Amino acid sequence: MNRYYDNYFEYLPLLLKKRLIVLFNNLPEGYESFGRDFRSWNNCVKICSVVLFKQFELGSIGDSSLFYCGLSAGFWKDKRIIGNHYSRYINFLLDQQVLQRKWGRFYFDDGFVDEYGYRINPELNNGEYVIVEYKDRKDKPSEVAISEYDGHKPFKPEPFNLDKINIGNKSYAKKWVRENAERLVKDAITDNYYDLLPDKLSLAFTKLKEDGTHQTRYYSVKKAKEIAKVEDLSLFYYRNKNVISTKDYFLKQVIPEFTKHYLWRVSSFSSVKFNLSRHQKTRRVYGQTVSLPSTLLPFVRIHNQFIMQVDLKSSQFTIFANILNHYIISGDSEGEALLEKFRNTKSRDFITKLIKTFKKHKENLSSNSVDYKNPVEDIYYDEGNDVFQFLQDVFFHDFYNILKSTLNLSSRQHAKLWAFTILFGKETTNNIIKKQMMELYPTIVNIIDDFKRTYKSNQFSIGLQVLEAELFIDNIWKSAKTNHITSFTRHDSLVFAISKRSEVETIIAETQEKFQFIGSFNYEIFNETVIKKYGYYIPEEEFCVDELDLYTHYPHLEEHPFSEYYEDDIELMKQLVEIGIHDDYYGLIDLGMMENITELPFLEDSSKESRFLADEVWNMREGYSFFQETTNSILKTMITILSSINFDAIPED
Repeated sequence: MNRYYDNYFEYLPLLLKKRLIVLFNNLPEGYESFGRDFRSWNNCVKICSVVLFKQFELGSIGDSSLFYCGLSAGFWKDKRIIGNHYSRYINFLLDQQVLQRKWGRFYFDDGFVDEYGYRINPELNNGEYVIVEYKDRKDKPSEVAISEYDGHKPFKPEPFNLDKINIGNKSYAKKWVRENAERLVKDAITDNYYDLLPDKLSLAFTKLKEDGTHQTRYYSVKKAKEIAKVEDLSLFYYRNKNVISTKDYFLKQVIPEFTKHYLWRVSSFSSVKFNLSRHQKTRRVYGQTVSLPSTLLPFVRIHNQFIMQVDLKSSQFTIFANILNHYIISGDSEGEALLEKFRNTKSRDFITKLIKTFKKHKENLSSNSVDYKNPVEDIYYDEGNDVFQFLQDVFFHDFYNILKSTLNLSSRQHAKLWAFTILFGKETTNNIIKKQMMELYPTIVNIIDDFKRTYKSNQFSIGLQVLEAELFIDNIWKSAKTNHITSFTRHDSLVFAISKRSEVETIIAETQEKFQFIGSFNYEIFNETVIKKYGYYIPEEEFCVDELDLYTHYPHLEEHPFSEYYEDDIELMKQLVEIGIHDDYYGLIDLGMMENITELPFLEDSSKESRFLADEVWNMREGYSFFQETTNSILKTMITILSSINFDAIPED
C-alpha cells in the first residue's frame, strides 16, 4: 500500500479527543448504532480534523478557534471526504456540542458564497495536540482527502528515504515556540509600511473585530488611514497582510494563535504524515514539508544531520527571463530549440503560448542577449531597450533591490508588491504601481498583459509555476533521489543534509547546463553556530532521568492529587502497575498504550520525560524493534513511583 496513506491517525486537541472517547463509550439515545460500526468513529474523527484544518487556514490573524469555515453540502457529500451520509455524523457532533454551525457569507477565490460555516467548539479547541487513530485502514486521512478534493494527486514515485526526515527533538522545538512566539509576531510587524505608498492604491485590508474574528475589504491606502484615525486604530503590515487594529488587541489575539498553529505543525510533523501530493495545474508538490513554516526549518534533521536549503533567487522572474533570453538567442520564431529543452506537456504548452506572444512583440525585443555559457553583465550597455535591461537586472542583480532603488521605494517589501502586481495582477489593472512598472519595462509589461488577455489572467503565473516544478521537482529533486540524497522541495528550493552540499551543487550545475539556464542559487545554512562547535552531526545528549513528580499537575489537591484525573488516566496508571518493574519494556507496552502514556497530565509539565516518550512513539510508528535506554529508565521510574499509590483511596466524582 502507498505509504502516504499508511498514516491512519490525526492530530487533534487533547480535550477534543477525550470528549469523543467519552461520547463513544456512552453513546446517547438515537445514536446507539454508532457503537456497532467502526466507520462512525472514523467519520467523526475525520469531520473534526477537516474542520480544524480549515480553521487553521483562516487563522493567521485572530483566534482560529473562533472562526467558522464555509463548507458546502457538496464538499461533505464527496466520497473522498465523507459521502452522502455525512449529515448523520455532523448532526451527532452538533447535538453533542463538539461542532458548532451557523449560516453565513463566506469568501472563496471565486467570490462570496452563502452556506453553513463550521467550527470546533472553542472550549475543546485548545491545549496540546495528540494522536487520534482511525479504527481501520480504508479511509484516507483528512489532509489526503482535502488535497485530492482540491485537485492534487499522490506524489509518485516516493522520494528517497523520507522516513529519515524528522524534527528530532519536538519537545525542545515546542519550548522554543512558546518562548519566542511573541518576539516572532512583533518582528513581523511593519508600522511605516503605508507611509510612502500612493494614497489611491487599493489593497485588501483586514480589520480585526472585537469578537476575535476579522473581515477583509478593499480600501485605498488613503481610506484605510482615515478609518484607522477615526476609530483610533493602528495601520500596519503583518506577514503579507494589511491590518487595521489596535496593536495591543492584535498581539493579544495573534500571539496565542501563532503559538497554537506552530505547536500543531511541530506535533504533526512526521514522515508518515507528509502526505506529499502534486497539484494537477501547477505541478507543484504540497505536503507537510512544504507547509512547515520556514521559521521551524532549523529544527528539522535529515539522517540526524543539520540541514541547509538552496533556492533560486527571484525564481519566477528568473525563469521568465531565461525563456525570453533563449527566444532572442535562437532567432527561431517557432521556438523549436526552446521547446526541446522541456519534457512536460504543460511546460511545452505554456512555452508555445509564450512564443506566440513574443512574436507579436518581436519588433520591440532587444537584439542583444545574455550568453548562457559565459553570463557577464554588459555594464556599458546604454541603448535604452527595456527588454535587455530587464534581463540584466534579473540575471546579475537582486531584482527586488533594483526595483527599490530605481523606483525610490522605501523597502524591499514594497518592491515585491510592485513586482507581484505585474506577475499575479490582472491585465486590466491600471494603478500607480502598474504605471511605474510600465515606465521601467514597457515591453515586458505589454508582453505579460498580452499573454493574460489571450489566455486568461492566472495562466501566466500558473505557467511559470509549471516550469519551476519541472526545474526543481522533475530534474533537481529527481537527480537527488537518483544519487540517494534524502531531501525535499519547497517549490523554488531544495532542503537536504548539510554534508550533501557538494553533491547538490553538482546536480544544480548539471541542471543549469541541461536547460542552458542562467540564475543565482543561494545556499542557506541553519544552526551555523552549533555546526561550528559540533560539526554536521548532532551530538548525543546526555540525559539523566529526573525523579518524576507525579503530583505536579494538581498541586492544590494535597490529599488526593489524582482526584481530578479522567477515569481513563487512572485506569492506564493501574495497567502500568500491573505490568510491573522491568529493565526493558519493549513488547510489554504497545503503540496505543505509549501514546496514552505521553498524554498523562503529570507528563505535560515534565518536558524531558515527555520528549523522550513522544520520540519513542515516533520510533514505534517508524517500525523500530527496540526502546531507547532512556525510555526504559523513564518507564521504570514512573511505574516504581506509581506502585506506591493507593488508587482505591482516590475519591470518585
